[in-house]
Amino acid sequence: VIPNGVDTERFKPGPARTGKEFRLLFVGRLRDFKGAQHVLEALGGAEELAPVRFDIVGDGPYGGELERRAREKGWGGRVVFHGWAAPEETPAFYREADAFILPSYAEGSPNVVLEAMASGLPVIVSDGPGLRESVRDGVEGFVTPARDAGAIRAALGRLVHDREARRRMGEAGLARAREQSWAGVARRHVAIFERVLAAGKP
Repeated sequence: VIPNGVDTERFKPGPARTGKEFRLLFVGRLRDFKGAQHVLEALGGAEELAPVRFDIVGDGPYGGELERRAREKGWGGRVVFHGWAAPEETPAFYREADAFILPSYAEGSPNVVLEAMASGLPVIVSDGPGLRESVRDGVEGFVTPARDAGAIRAALGRLVHDREARRRMGEAGLARAREQSWAGVARRHVAIFERVLAAGKP
């Protein structure tokens, strides 16, 4: 299996962030199966996660429901809906984040996870198809059970309060993303074609 590639020239780490606010990023289509509602549930009422700001980049039919839930949780301006972003705008969102989350129930080979890793971010994903293959639990980030707000809260709390874990996981993700640069993925495709051609020679 050859996974998707990522443009490591466009997506790369930004300068180290300082300050007390921890910025968690979601990028994707706003559909219920993407699981952003479980992040809102994880954040609501968790005093230990008070410094977290949740940035949501994307649009879709579930956006209104997410905004309603954010208001109900009393998060106000700490959950920021940025709407759809053009491709040339998205790298900046990753560079301004401290961690990335995709709590989807199932994916194919999610480009946003690779983009986050290439940007040096630790990643939280759900234990679903296409996601558990993208992140190794405890290495590039955390793999949590789908629909489990408590597990999301625990993983996020670890990242918020353990700067060294964030650094270590971010570096591991960056190394993995570089292995899956478009140049590296292209070389793997070429190697397969060369093996097929060699096998067909008399």
